[in-house]
Amino acid sequence: GAAAQKITAMSLPPECSLEATPLPVCFAQAQAAYHWVDGSSLGGADPALQQRVADGLAFAEKAAELVSSLSVFSANEELEDINTGDLKYLLLPFLRAELILRIQPEEAAGCHDVRLKHLRHAAALLEAFLRDLEARRALRAEARAGWEEACADRPLDAAASRTLKVSRLRAASRAKKALEALEARARGAAAAASADRDDGDEEAGREAALVSLE
Repeated sequence: GAAAQKITAMSLPPECSLEATPLPVCFAQAQAAYHWVDGSSLGGADPALQQRVADGLAFAEKAAELVSSLSVFSANEELEDINTGDLKYLLLPFLRAELILRIQPEEAAGCHDVRLKHLRHAAALLEAFLRDLEARRALRAEARAGWEEACADRPLDAAASRTLKVSRLRAASRAKKALEALEARARGAAAAASADRDDGDEEAGREAALVSLE
C-alpha cells in the first residue's frame, strides 16, 4: 500500500558523489540499488524507483569503467586465478543489464524505440556476461546448458525467440547465484581462518567453493 511504498522509498541511502568514488564503493552502491529495486513494492514507473535505477546504473557504469581501467581481470584469467575479493566484479554486466531492463521511458513519441534500444543493450550485456563466465570456466552445468541453447544457430520464430530470451535470463540468473555463493563461501572460509592456522585452510575453503560451481 501507500504506507509500505513510503517506507520503502525512505530506505534509500544518502546520495553519494560518483566522482572519485573507489571501485568497491561503486560496486556496493550498484548492488544495493539492484536489490532495492528488485525488492521494491513501488510501481515500475514510480519516480523514486526510477531515480534509484538511474543512480544504481550510474554507479554500475562507473564500476565497470574502473574494472577496465584498473585491469582487474586479464583476458586469459580463469575463475580459480581471480582474487577472492574481485570475484564480485564479474557480476557487473548482469547488474547493469538488470537495471537497464527496469528503465521506464516517459510516454512520448519514440518511447517504443527507446525501450527497444534498452532491451537490446541489456541483451548484449547478458550475452557478454555469460560469454565471460564461459571463457573463465565459471558456469554450472545447468547454466551452461541454458547458454548453449541460447547460442544455438537456428532460425527463430516469435515463440522460439521468447524461449531463447527466457533461456538467456535463466542462465544468467543461475550464473549470478553461483558466483554469489562462491564469493560468500570463500569470504566465510577466510573469516573462519584463525591466526594460528596456515594459508592452506583458506585455500581449501576456496577450492571447495570452486568445486561447487561444477
